[in-house]
This record gives sequence, C-alpha cells and structure tokens, in this order.
Amino acid sequence: MLEQDMEELIARYPAEFFPRNDFSLVGRQGSFPGVGRYDLLFKDGRGTNILMELKARPAKYEDADQLAKYHDALMLSGHKGVVLWLVAPTIPASVKEFLDNVGIEYSEIHVGEYRRVAEKVGYSVAPVDTATLVDLPTTERARRPRAERGLDAGYRSRVSPEFAGQVERLAAVFGAGHRFLRDLGDNRVPAFYLWTATNAHLYHKDSYCCYIVPAKNELKIRGRYNARIRSGTTDEHDLIFPGPVRRLIQDLEGFKVGWAEERGEWVVLGNATPPDFFDGFLELIRTVEQRHPDETNGSAQ
Repeated sequence: MLEQDMEELIARYPAEFFPRNDFSLVGRQGSFPGVGRYDLLFKDGRGTNILMELKARPAKYEDADQLAKYHDALMLSGHKGVVLWLVAPTIPASVKEFLDNVGIEYSEIHVGEYRRVAEKVGYSVAPVDTATLVDLPTTERARRPRAERGLDAGYRSRVSPEFAGQVERLAAVFGAGHRFLRDLGDNRVPAFYLWTATNAHLYHKDSYCCYIVPAKNELKIRGRYNARIRSGTTDEHDLIFPGPVRRLIQDLEGFKVGWAEERGEWVVLGNATPPDFFDGFLELIRTVEQRHPDETNGSAQ
C-alpha cells in the first residue's frame, strides 16, 4: 500500500485509527514557520495540536531523532500545546524507548489495519507498481480465462487436525505466526486459504503461493511445493520467491536484526518476526495477483 493512501485514510477517518483521541483534521502537508513541514495536523478534544509524521516503512532511529529536533525547534519558536506523533507499521523497541524519553507519542499501524479500514469505508486503494518487487519469469506465461480454471469464488481452507495442533502450539511462543496461520485456516483473510496434511500449501484464489512448515518456535517457508498442488490451481511461486520475499525482509531489517534467515531454499522466520512481515507478505501476493490477473505459469498436478 502506498504512503499516500495511508495518509488519506488517516486524514479522512482518524476515529478508525485513534478511537479514544477525538482527532479532527486541521491541515495536511503544511509547515510551521521556521520549523519545518508536517504530514498531518490534528486538533484533539482539548484543543491540543497534534503534528503527525507518517512512515509507510518501519520506523528508524533517524526518524525519531528528526522528530526530536522538530520538537526542540517548536519549543524554541514559542509554539505551545503541540504534540508530535510518529506513525509507522513497525517501531523497534529501541526507537520506542527514545521517543518515550523525549516525550513524542507513537503508534504502530500495520498494513492490514489500513486495508481493513479501506474495505469498511469503501476507499479504493491505488494499485501498487510492483516493477521493483516482482521477479518476472523469463518464459512467457500462457493466458487462460479464469472461468476455465475450474474454481469458484468460495476459496476455503482445508486444515488437518495435525496441522491445527501445530498452529495452536505456536500461540505461546510465536504470537504473530500463530495469528497468521490461524486467520488463514479460519478463512478470515479473503481469497487466501490453506490446504494441509502435515504442513501447508498457501493459495491466493487459484494461484499456489508457497509451502509452510510450522516448527517449535519458528516458521519455515519456501516457494517449491511438496508433492503436488491442488487440482485447478497454477504454480505462481516464482513471482514471489526468492527476490520479492527477500527484499520485503530486508526492508523490515529482518536479516540484520536476526528474526529471519535463509537456509538453502527455505526462509526461516523466528518468533521475533513482527506482524508487519505477515501483512506485507499477503500484500505482496495481492499485488502480484493485480499485476497478472490472467496469467498462469506451469501446470497444476
């Protein structure tokens, strides 16, 4: 999702994101003389001005440092009753600690929350240019109308008791991974579904996306499927693996921080993997579907 859509949704519907703050929009992309520009300016029920800085990526220390300088400049220029507020999909603990120390408010709003609000209010999200995200295969994809693919719109998960038990065992040690698999298995994410035996194949509509193996306190994912995929689906994993998934993890600093690693063909997600990765992973698959609405690759088995 683009930052402009995130900003538009918060500007129009602040109560959906900050239900206890009584925010009303005052200005956008404005500036305080001698201080600098801001993304959004709200006023709360007590008349306090809220300058909001919005990031579509995980917050970095540099963002917090810049806001701290902004805060100091506001104080020196005599602006009273102004609160600075940082919004990002993920804010590392070290950045939160710094923000707390300098008196700056912050909120984590994940991509899935923006999408939920957009669907609720009927807001049309701008299509994402996935040219830098999607590794297009070198072979030309065969085109075939969806109506001929043999699947209706009722995409439903088929989860074995063994797999469901593995998912529930994650609840105590890997909350984000547990919620990700539980929501897919319970059909809470439109157009996504799991088919499982011991482990799981993830599908989006009639496209196979990846193979998922829950472990004691981690998730292992790879593009290549196990044995065979569901009849009537097509193998689209090469649009997602390995480049786009690797770049998503790099954007979230997963390899650097250590919650993700590559082991051969596998991407292994540790129990510190943030919810924003799972939101971003599903968003990546959706953008691939938007970019290639009528293309297939390979043949179902």
